[in-house]
Amino acid sequence: MNRHRGRRGAALMEFAMALPFALTLFIGIADFSVYFWRQTQMEEVARFTAAQIGPLATGYLAADEAGLQRYARLLESDARAAFARKNLRIGLSRHYACPLPTGAEESLSPDPRGCPAERVYLRVTGDENLEPILRPLRAMGYPKSSFWRHVIRLR
Repeated sequence: MNRHRGRRGAALMEFAMALPFALTLFIGIADFSVYFWRQTQMEEVARFTAAQIGPLATGYLAADEAGLQRYARLLESDARAAFARKNLRIGLSRHYACPLPTGAEESLSPDPRGCPAERVYLRVTGDENLEPILRPLRAMGYPKSSFWRHVIRLR
């Protein structure tokens, strides 16, 4: 009978020694699952934002810098309401490129170039801060935010 008690105690010690490692592993998996889920949600926000921009493309094309910032705040408030994301930030910037005879184009520039058939792009960015459940993951390279970056051709 004493022999069985010794085995039971050894199994309890093994469990006690393995439990912190197993919990750390499972919480880490949960943290990264939440991160990837948030990335998927951010792509949904990007689709929503692109759908909002589409019908008003000429307005985005003609807006000055202050107008672009107003559009960004409007998109941000709409996306926050639609997706219940209070820390969501959306930014807009316009970029220009001249087409080359090969069909390619020069690199994007924030300033208009004035070339014939100049292409105008709207860069739309969004991000939201993330905090892992397991704090040591931050030191190991856990992402600080979930984000998206897309470029929409306006003209």
